[in-house]
Amino acid sequence: MAKNASARRRRHQKKDRPVAPSASRPSLKPKKKAPRDLGKNKKARSSNKAAKTKKSSPKKVKSSAASASRLASRQKKQKTRATRSVKTGSGSRPPAEKKTVNVLKKPSSSEVVFVDSYELPVRYGRTGVTLIARDPHSVYAYWEITPSSLLEMRTKLGASFKRSTRTLRMFDVTGIDFNGTNANRQFDVDIDAKSQNRYIILPNDNATLCADLGFKTRGGEFYPLARSNFISTPSADASDQSEITWAKVRHKQGSKPYVVAQTVIPALEGG
Repeated sequence: MAKNASARRRRHQKKDRPVAPSASRPSLKPKKKAPRDLGKNKKARSSNKAAKTKKSSPKKVKSSAASASRLASRQKKQKTRATRSVKTGSGSRPPAEKKTVNVLKKPSSSEVVFVDSYELPVRYGRTGVTLIARDPHSVYAYWEITPSSLLEMRTKLGASFKRSTRTLRMFDVTGIDFNGTNANRQFDVDIDAKSQNRYIILPNDNATLCADLGFKTRGGEFYPLARSNFISTPSADASDQSEITWAKVRHKQGSKPYVVAQTVIPALEGG
């Protein structure tokens, strides 16, 4: 009986004791995570950044003020240097002006260059005279005398150079082999020192002409510098030949017109 009573007591004691949760037996059900409050995290981060900027802001203000003062001092130094260079005339040289050069493109063998008109150069850099027949009773002449030719003529004439005149001596060489002294007729045309071209009226039509460019003294002596080309003026009357001459004209495909220039015009010299 005593044994049964002790067993009953033990049972009652076990029931009255609080049962502790067993740490060795974890629950098999997954635990639910609480949702994160993103708004609070963002606010916390922004507040942290603001605190950091507040701490670092006085340093940045100080560095920006120092840099501004340095820039101001540099600008003052540059201004003072510029004023000194202007007053004394020293300093760096102004930048050289850029020269524009017109480069002509060289055409290829298959490329065709048409030349309709272009400006003639004012000077060619050589002493000479050229004649062009204008009509039966006039010719056009243009010439050039270089400084070296003027110096040569000045040494040759001496004191009489100042009183001499520039002259074009025209020769009518129709139907003859001209050697400089056997012209049919000749006449002189005085020209101005500043002019470089003029029209010359002829005494007769249907003539072959040439000209010499030179200086003529007051005594009538002529000192030539250059001789022109030979030209022939047309007749003022209609031709007395009434024969009809026929010619065969063959047209070729792909033939180029005779006015086409195959080379590029060289760069013209300035006046």
